Amino acid sequence: MDLNKMFQEKFRFYARPVLAFTTAAAVLLLLYVKGPRLNNNYWKTQGPCITSLNTKMDNIQHSVGELSVDIKSHQNKVPARVPSPVPAKPTPRQAVQALPFKKKIPWQGIAYKRTNGSWVADDSMCTEDEVFDQATLKTPAGNTPIFIHDVVKDHSVSKYLKTVGNWEPDVMYTAFEALKDNKDHVFVDVGGNIGTFSLAAAKLGHRVISVEPYAMNTKRLCRGVVKGGFAGQMFVIHNAMSELRETLSFKLHPNDIAMTRVEKVTNSTSNTDTVTSIQMNDLLELFDMKSAVIKLDCEDHEVEVMKGAEIFFQKVDVRMVLIEWDKLIVNQGTLYIIEMMKRFNFKPYNLGKNAKALDMSEYTRWKNRNVVFKKV
Repeated sequence: MDLNKMFQEKFRFYARPVLAFTTAAAVLLLLYVKGPRLNNNYWKTQGPCITSLNTKMDNIQHSVGELSVDIKSHQNKVPARVPSPVPAKPTPRQAVQALPFKKKIPWQGIAYKRTNGSWVADDSMCTEDEVFDQATLKTPAGNTPIFIHDVVKDHSVSKYLKTVGNWEPDVMYTAFEALKDNKDHVFVDVGGNIGTFSLAAAKLGHRVISVEPYAMNTKRLCRGVVKGGFAGQMFVIHNAMSELRETLSFKLHPNDIAMTRVEKVTNSTSNTDTVTSIQMNDLLELFDMKSAVIKLDCEDHEVEVMKGAEIFFQKVDVRMVLIEWDKLIVNQGTLYIIEMMKRFNFKPYNLGKNAKALDMSEYTRWKNRNVVFKKV
């Protein structure tokens, strides 16, 4: 073994601790000799600053203590304050109305009803609280959403709208024939149901007044107005239309809501829903119109409607009247409609592309489901 190498390794092993010990001893000796001088110099320069800082801290603590005493004394003299009530969380509708520059709720101003001699908004008919089946209404002016009943409960109109997309297209096309002549013609749909013809006329760009007494239909009408973008153009009247202003009830048809009709209130119908009736003349209180196209589908209540429309026909230039006729041929009051049409210069025709004039004197023999009276 190399002795020189072994000696070097042992030297490195013992040298490090010895060096550390020697350095520490030297530092301690220096502090012992010069420490008092360092301490004296330090306190001469930094002592006044520390004393001043301590004084400021004592002053702050004293001030905080006095403030605490004052606050406790004030609380003992002044009665406890009743906390202000926390405002209730606004409903979604209130929140929308409270926002500046927010558009009004889309269903506001769509539905109206006449009650106790005055017109009032009936926004309760136009909410989005209920879920309705939706179909696509196909019209010559394009498609638009329409909200239907369960096809089991309404196996005529709703079923056809869901499967085909329209109902009685001959009525729709005949109404369009008159409406397209003048954009100012207002379409008055008496017995609007769920909006098959009203929404089609609105899609064409016309102002529409859809009169529908049955709330289950009225709600769907309103939804069609909102989803079709017709707010401000199409209006829903939640009243029945008749000769007299009175309270009427409903006669429901099993499995066919479209055939619901109004009737006089009797003891047997006292538990059913009721609705207030208006005259067609009353529409002039709410709407300003110069010309109109009228559709009547009131399940054999058309005679009563026309008896309440004399002033309307005098004030408004009615260009066309579409009437569901198949039930009127056995109605003893139908002659009133015939005489009224004569007085206002209307002639009857059947519907369709090849429409032909009908003999007014043969009205009880007309086999047409629908008839149109055109002003000459």
